[in-house]
Amino acid sequence: MNQIVILESEIKDQEVFISNNDNRYQHLIKVLKLKPKDQLKACILNQGHIDLKTISISNQSIHFKYDEIIKTPNLNLKLIIGLSRPPSIKKILEHATCMGVNSFIVTNTKLSEKSFLESKVFKESSVDQLLNLGLSQSVKYYQKPSFQLINKFNNLDKKLNQKNKINRFILCPSSKNWLKPKMIDFTQDITVAIGSERGFTKQEEQYFQKLNFVPIKISDSILRVEIATYSILAQLELLRNQS
Repeated sequence: MNQIVILESEIKDQEVFISNNDNRYQHLIKVLKLKPKDQLKACILNQGHIDLKTISISNQSIHFKYDEIIKTPNLNLKLIIGLSRPPSIKKILEHATCMGVNSFIVTNTKLSEKSFLESKVFKESSVDQLLNLGLSQSVKYYQKPSFQLINKFNNLDKKLNQKNKINRFILCPSSKNWLKPKMIDFTQDITVAIGSERGFTKQEEQYFQKLNFVPIKISDSILRVEIATYSILAQLELLRNQS
């Protein structure tokens, strides 16, 4: 945990109380060995970053205070994932949030296992927990990403911003195009589509291309869904910092 995620409802007059029935309390006491006057990095969800000063610690709660809220630019990075095994989706939601993704769309595909749609991982409470875990690992982001689960693949176009059709990429192992800096305008939204374990079909790849998605490859190997996700996000971060 690199920062504590605080909800707006937990704040009153720039003070924060975390009760002993909260997982954050246990982590702060048992793992971080928190002491009075210690300072912690934190974020107020969807508002900005803060520095928490520990005022008091009791068996019931921890009392913090903070001064200013610091806002930093947020990435406009959207991720479309073909419906995959729940453990993979859990990893992607948590770790891709940490890496700056601010919008997730998980879509059913022809080669997806349809039973995955009923997984508990897609319950709102589970998604919220994973997104908050991702933010707690980050020290830069504080906006909670949006999340959508699409049962019908052909409804995907309705979920995309029709005004901005640049910076759209689909990972395609058969493509001869490697991701290059000149392909990307980092001042605009970036959308990346990644298939499920069995990938997208040719027809689905063509569907994406009609929506202005450019087929690219990021490895000579066929990567697991979560590894492909981390790889493309890391490459985008590298190219963004070199631009």
